[in-house]
Amino acid sequence: MLKTLVSAAVLAMAATTGMAQDKPTVAYVVKEINPYFNVMLDGAQAAADELGVTLLTSAAANQTAVEQQMSIVEDFISQKVDAIVIAPIDSKALVPVLERATKAGIKVVNVDNRLDKETMAAMGVFIPYVGVNDEDSAYNAAKAVVDALGGTGKVAILEGIRGADNAQARKRGAEKAFAEAPGIEIVASQTANWQAEEALNVMTNIIQANPDLAGVFAANDMMSFGVIQAISAAGKDGKVVIASIDAEDQAKANIKEGKALATVYQNQDAQAAKAVEVALDLINGKEVADDIKVETILITKEDL
Repeated sequence: MLKTLVSAAVLAMAATTGMAQDKPTVAYVVKEINPYFNVMLDGAQAAADELGVTLLTSAAANQTAVEQQMSIVEDFISQKVDAIVIAPIDSKALVPVLERATKAGIKVVNVDNRLDKETMAAMGVFIPYVGVNDEDSAYNAAKAVVDALGGTGKVAILEGIRGADNAQARKRGAEKAFAEAPGIEIVASQTANWQAEEALNVMTNIIQANPDLAGVFAANDMMSFGVIQAISAAGKDGKVVIASIDAEDQAKANIKEGKALATVYQNQDAQAAKAVEVALDLINGKEVADDIKVETILITKEDL
């Protein structure tokens, strides 16, 4: 597992070594180091090893550190890497620095969270996307909640960072699933910015305002952990159905123990492997599709 960030000096050394070996150098930038992105980075490294690519990795301190992620990209531009693969924290804010990368002759691939198409079009930049249909993932997770409740009950949505395309897509998917059941009422839809501690606080307030809450869709597993804590603290263990996205080990353990209903495996290692492959194709002058999808899988206790 790639659990730690490499220092700038190590990155520079790795880049120099890669060039000396005449191997393409691909920088892989994620939002933060957590179990989800560890799996993604493992997939990227496996693909890099297979394809003969030198892989450099880095991440921001957390999923709200937009300026830090921009600085990381600037560093890789100055190192003159051949390509940058990025899971952007913000779908719009990262476009200008990535546009600078493309002007510097660096190939860029977008993974995980989609960059804003209108912002890219306005800047005249083309960046291919490799990822999943987040709206479908959220729909399937929320639909599992609806089915478990028999189509009736009060539910809440915990959103990701509202400036992120995948957070918006996951909210739409959950809303779609809940809207299909006339007996389902969405009593709250609030952001917890992908964080467990923030989700604990948000969900505590939601439960206090809605003591008869029956279900929750959390836009990622990390927030579901905070949801579970809040539900337990309120003395409602087993009384609220929870589904989320990412299929982290702890989320699967929670499902096994009956603390949660379902999670969605985003196939992030396959996303990463494909993104590295696309980056290499661009380096070699090949044409690539502008939108490449990877399938996701709903996981329940029966699947485990």
